[in-house]
Amino acid sequence: MPLDSKKKMLDVIKEKYDLPPGTESWTLRSIETKWRNWKAELKKKYYDPELRMQVLLEERDKRAFVEQYVKLVAQWNSEKSKERSEKNKIARNQKIMNQTTGRRSFAQVQQKLKKEKGRPPSRVELFHACFTHANGSPSSNIVAENLGAMKELENQLPEDEDDQIGQNDVFAQIIGPDRSGRVRMLGDGVNPSDLWGEVPSRSTCNRIVMEQKTKLEKMDEQIRKQGQHIAMLESKICNQPNQNLGSNYNNIQHTASSSSPLSPRIGCSVSIKSLFDSTKIVAKGVVRSMDPNTEVGRQTLGPNWCEIQVLVVLEREESLIRPYDLLQTVGDTLGGMIAWPYHLLTVNEEDFY
Repeated sequence: MPLDSKKKMLDVIKEKYDLPPGTESWTLRSIETKWRNWKAELKKKYYDPELRMQVLLEERDKRAFVEQYVKLVAQWNSEKSKERSEKNKIARNQKIMNQTTGRRSFAQVQQKLKKEKGRPPSRVELFHACFTHANGSPSSNIVAENLGAMKELENQLPEDEDDQIGQNDVFAQIIGPDRSGRVRMLGDGVNPSDLWGEVPSRSTCNRIVMEQKTKLEKMDEQIRKQGQHIAMLESKICNQPNQNLGSNYNNIQHTASSSSPLSPRIGCSVSIKSLFDSTKIVAKGVVRSMDPNTEVGRQTLGPNWCEIQVLVVLEREESLIRPYDLLQTVGDTLGGMIAWPYHLLTVNEEDFY
């Protein structure tokens, strides 16, 4: 499907629903599944290879556009499509384990078990919940055999060891290793690299960045409101008699300074904290500008950001929040300028430039 069409679908969905940050990829995969299921439903209810095209068009589901339905029927009539359909039917008939969750997703089952047990469930517990009936009976003989084998391995675990989800947990030892791109029993969107890989998947990185971006936007809004509140207090003080000005203004300054950490100033030395771990210092530098209109990498700073010249690099592989040109990581920026938010800076009071 063309990228523009995917973007249009996401726009329509965002108008109706409040999507959590970073869930666009999962949403598109969900649309893909529903789209495929919809076409399968149309074929099951309305398609008959013995009927002429005109009859099929007249008897189609009226929600299907004529020009699109013509192409769909032509595809179903092709030899390639018929061969694939027969192979899929055979594979479906050979399926030996059928889930019993109905319309509930594996993720929903996992969340329910987590609440009940007060901890994340193991994949054996998820397998039992998803492939047995309400009365506890397995959905097939092979499910019963696998559950028995899993129970045996669980009994062999040391008393102080839990069967945590992993590449070699009890479930994987019986069912086999997970294929690339998915972790069985955990639902769509969870990749092996997210759980036991050295580097998380691109979709997970994107979700984390989006979540951090949302947090930054909320923090910007809070700081803006705080600034408005202080400005309002100062305005009131200016309208009061002069003898009260000093004490009241000191109270405001005390309130402002006690409610927020020491703010950066132009020329001061700062430690730059990681976006993903605010306890980690990734570099040190000097604040060069706090003007929201200053451009760094052809993008204006905006409120609550400042321009920093990087003088010391501590974590070379740390990704920049606003990469530009050839500057993608902190290691690329030594001596150069970067944009960084106020709340991820620590002012080094003893050192000014």
